Amino acid sequence: MAVFFGMREWPGLWEASLRRPLTAMDEALWGRRNALWRAGIREQSPGGAFWRGGVDVQCDLAELGGQCPPLGIVAGWFDVFVRQALDDFQAAQAQVPGRAQLTVCGAGHLGLSMRYGQLVLHETLALYDECLRGMDRAVARSRLGLPDRRAVRLELVGAPAGQNWLECDAWPPEPAETMGWFVAGGSGHGQLALAEPPGEGSLEYVYDPGSPTPYEGGGWLNLRKEGQRDQSSLECRADVLVCSSPELEDSIDVVGEVRADTHLRLVLGRGVRFPGAPVRGASGVVAAVAAALALERSGGFTVHHGGAVQGPVWRLASGRRGGSQSGGGPGAHRVPLPARRAYPDTHLGICSAAHPRALRHPLSADDWLAGDGAVGPPARQRVHFGAGRPSALWLPLRGPSLVVAEGASRFDGPAPPGERSGVVALPGASWP
Repeated sequence: MAVFFGMREWPGLWEASLRRPLTAMDEALWGRRNALWRAGIREQSPGGAFWRGGVDVQCDLAELGGQCPPLGIVAGWFDVFVRQALDDFQAAQAQVPGRAQLTVCGAGHLGLSMRYGQLVLHETLALYDECLRGMDRAVARSRLGLPDRRAVRLELVGAPAGQNWLECDAWPPEPAETMGWFVAGGSGHGQLALAEPPGEGSLEYVYDPGSPTPYEGGGWLNLRKEGQRDQSSLECRADVLVCSSPELEDSIDVVGEVRADTHLRLVLGRGVRFPGAPVRGASGVVAAVAAALALERSGGFTVHHGGAVQGPVWRLASGRRGGSQSGGGPGAHRVPLPARRAYPDTHLGICSAAHPRALRHPLSADDWLAGDGAVGPPARQRVHFGAGRPSALWLPLRGPSLVVAEGASRFDGPAPPGERSGVVALPGASWP
């Protein structure tokens, strides 16, 4: 298994994910049919019987109410499950306040055990001693050399040791303010400006469903691919629209839920038509859009949140599927980005796939997941900006509720010589 999750490429994944219908991907990869995979593809409505049955949910914390047990949740900013980890913490806190704790490290899912194994082990043993052996929290932590902590502990990526762990009592923390970067026109690619541009305009890129945009870094179940990665190879592609900010004079700490709003329009070529009736799993003319937020080109990553949007002009709020016609609809959704210090400049990349994590839309007239027809021709995506149809990126800046966590930096870096990460003898500690 370790070899599999450390491979540079998973054999056949890219080719299998481009097959139509997508239901046949299981046979292409595993040589057999998978009932769960096929049922999930067929039942695309969240309210369908398949999803109502809860086969994708191990435990609904909201249903437990006051019986929700104490939880110690550890995740990585680049973890494929970080969204679920944050949601679970919020649900647990809502049911039994003060009985859950959250730790988020600057790693991917597999990197947690490789780089932060001792941190995870110490925090887990302390929680076990407190909750299962009935120890006082201060005693349980002090016997392991741990100072007391608040409910939420976050690694601030890019900050120096001693300042790189922050604490607060809730997620998301209340920001001091929200910095807005507005999409504006520019030579070649777009720009990000602190002031909303006067008038209106648009930028374009070309989306080709036959050659969907890949992604770099972020959430992979792969040690060689997850985490922060250079985004230069993606930003030079014709199917990625990049909007860049000027360099900041002072460092900033971005902590919380980032919001990205995009007003866009799918511009079809001549002779390309779609049926007027709704297509299952989408609505009318559909394009899948993913916001690739590369905060620093050299240390960026891709946030893979697709959305289905319908022309003529729709507003896409990153983080959930769906959109609203310009001027109305639901409020913007938010996505978790790493708590990060000192972005020299910010890059907002807008593309239409981030494939295979945010699957391409085939731009065909049949069902976008279960259909077996040919993919459509390339199409232009038009991103609007200005007062009437603003597209913007909103960054929450560190607020006063976040304080530096004491003693957390002792776990930074590799394990000491002679100890494997995650496996260490602790004097006086034992499993209950």
